[in-house]
Amino acid sequence: MQRFKPASAGNASGCHVQLAGDLAGFLDSLADGMHCALRELELRTYHEYPMARLSAIRETSRSKGPNPLLGPLGASVQKVLIVDDNAYVRKSLRWTIEHELEWQVCGEAANGAEGVSAATQMKPDIVVLDLSMPVMNGIEAARQLRRLVPRTRLLMFTSYVTPTLEEAARDVGIEAFVAKSEGAPMLLQSLRRLASSPGTSTVI
Repeated sequence: MQRFKPASAGNASGCHVQLAGDLAGFLDSLADGMHCALRELELRTYHEYPMARLSAIRETSRSKGPNPLLGPLGASVQKVLIVDDNAYVRKSLRWTIEHELEWQVCGEAANGAEGVSAATQMKPDIVVLDLSMPVMNGIEAARQLRRLVPRTRLLMFTSYVTPTLEEAARDVGIEAFVAKSEGAPMLLQSLRRLASSPGTSTVI
């Protein structure tokens, strides 16, 4: 009959080293798995949860008035109408604007005429206008908007930036002018500046 032989000190030390290595590998694998799971949850939360959360905060702000969570203005949510003939640009602008607590996109329009019609119905706080659009361009739309909804502020967001255009924009009541090449940071900065300033023209 074979008898059990206790491990020597050297063998025991080797086993401990092997177990420690296996445990370290297991913990590393577990950490990697948890990191991947958390990253996936973070991405899902980023894309799915914020909009529901923003909607809830905005509804609360409407019923209870000013909310300190609503950005630097500390005021109720500002409604923005986007007018641009490029659907991708409209979608990108909506995503950019609505991820800021103090803004809500109340509608979109694909040309100046649609924008004028939508603005007269929705009474947005700010209209973001493209310049070159079919049916009616941004300058003509701004001229009509200034007459029909005089309390609505106008911001032109366009690829075309020239001194002549800036002058024409000011003449029809456009108060802020942002080049598309400046991107989202400048647009958001201009929206905040426009919303918090008196009704004077600021061409950026």
